[in-house]
Amino acid sequence: MKIKNLFTLAFVFFGLALATAQDDLLNQLDSVKSDKKEIEIATFKGLQICNMQSTKLPVKGEFYFLVSHRFGDLTEGINNFFGLDNALTKIGGIYGVANWLSVGASRHTYRKTYELAAKYKLANQEVDGFPITIVGYNTMDIDSELKKTNPCQD
Repeated sequence: MKIKNLFTLAFVFFGLALATAQDDLLNQLDSVKSDKKEIEIATFKGLQICNMQSTKLPVKGEFYFLVSHRFGDLTEGINNFFGLDNALTKIGGIYGVANWLSVGASRHTYRKTYELAAKYKLANQEVDGFPITIVGYNTMDIDSELKKTNPCQD
């Protein structure tokens, strides 16, 4: 009977000792923290959202070929083929120069406009850190339409 009590007491003692040891190991794991800041994954998966720019940039070395098509006025119905006759098209490309910088060039059918663009990341959203991603976008447009209108002449 004494041996049974002794084994029970030894089992409880060693069981508590092991449980305490596990807590110590978990506390040690939690105390190890990395100084490396984790960047949040992309909020947007595309470079554009409808007609607006998103915060996503191409990765360094990637090239995107873009074709954008916007229908014209739909109110005339079949007379202008439901907006297709006076549609606007943009054809261009975007290249990732660096992970934080991309450049692009395109041509619009509206007024035969050429566009040069630059998109650059100013700040990344971080896990448990900076709450938003900040991206700048600049364009330079060149109107190359051959028909020049003079407002002084009628």
